[in-house]
Order: sequence, then C-alpha cells, then structure tokens
Amino acid sequence: MLAELPLREAGCLLPTWDDLAALSQACRVRGVALHFDGARIWESQPWFGRRLPEIAALADSLYVSFYKGLGGMAGAALLGPADFIAEARLWRRRQGGTVYHLTAEAVSALAGLRDQLPIIADTVAWARAFAAELPSFIAVQPGEPHANQFLAYAAGDPDAVNERLLALIEDRRIGLPAWRAAQEPGRITTEFAVSRAALKLDPAEMAALVAAAIKPLG
Repeated sequence: MLAELPLREAGCLLPTWDDLAALSQACRVRGVALHFDGARIWESQPWFGRRLPEIAALADSLYVSFYKGLGGMAGAALLGPADFIAEARLWRRRQGGTVYHLTAEAVSALAGLRDQLPIIADTVAWARAFAAELPSFIAVQPGEPHANQFLAYAAGDPDAVNERLLALIEDRRIGLPAWRAAQEPGRITTEFAVSRAALKLDPAEMAALVAAAIKPLG
C-alpha cells in the first residue's frame, strides 16, 4: 500500500498521527507492505510532532527527496530492509537509472540536511501565520496549513491578478507565485511554498500585499 506524505494535490494535507499509526498497524496485521512516498517528509515532521525515525518506522519502505525541502541539486533515497533495497537497486539498473557518480548531488543533500532541515519547522510556522492573516475572500486549503505549502483560491481573472502581482514583485523584489484558472468558473488558484527567504519577511505584511493584488476591483 502507498501513502503519500503529504498529499500534494490536496494542499499538502496530512493525516493525524493516530490515523497514520492505525494504518500502519492495519497493514501489518494483514501482511500488507506499506510504503511512504515521503518526498516532503521533512516538511511533514512538525505536523506529526514526532522524530523522523519514529515516523519512518511506521512504514516498511520510505522514499525521501533531497531536492525539495532540503534544496539539494537532485536525487532521492529509498529506505527499507536490505533485501528490498537490493532488489530495488537491481531494477534501477535494469531500467537504466544507474548514474556513474552522484558526488555533487550527495554533497548538496548533506548541505541541505545541515542548513535547511533545522529551519523547516520555522517555515511551517511562517506558512500558518501567513495563511491566518489572509482575508476571507482568499480561501486556504487546508484551513490551517499542515506543512509549509498550501493551496489558495479566490474569485478573479488570472491574467489581471498576475499583472498586478508582477508589478508588486518588480517593485518589492519579492517572490510570489502566479495564479491560474481553477476548475470552478470565475475562480483562480495558486500554491504557496514557504522557503528560507520568507523568514526575513513579516507574514502579516505579505498577506496584506497579496490580498491587495487579489481583491476584486470596483
């Protein structure tokens, strides 16, 4: 069984710790292998309030990314029992995935563990503070972000909104995501992803700037 932690398409939604532990127990009772797609497991840890080894122990195998929250150049790691990893390594070779050397990628991943991992909890807290300051005409999914990424929805035209955001970016020299048309007619959506750079900014001030760019004119 596969569980993505967090569910990216749902706004980086996470289960409760009790629900995740119950899923793990149910799989083990039934003899079902449980795999965590933990590309953003680093960003999920503050939500669970457990140490990373404790989270990983619930699964039989775990995938982690080095280039997302950790900011590495590229690459990932697969964790699991020795026989499982040996078979995965064999299939990687069969499918042409073996790279001659990964020194640069490995070094950048280690740098991410040293420099980025310690501040991920701070980016999660910043994301929650920022989301809480957004006005009611901007809907946040989930209502309280579970990680440092979340979705937002509002009424508007993406071209008009992005034009105002571009002017704001050029004026303030800050990074803001573009908005696109949502599936619901007349509404737009975007994904906010909070990184180290945001920690130098005030979440309430940033929420006010975004709100001014999104608020319907007239």
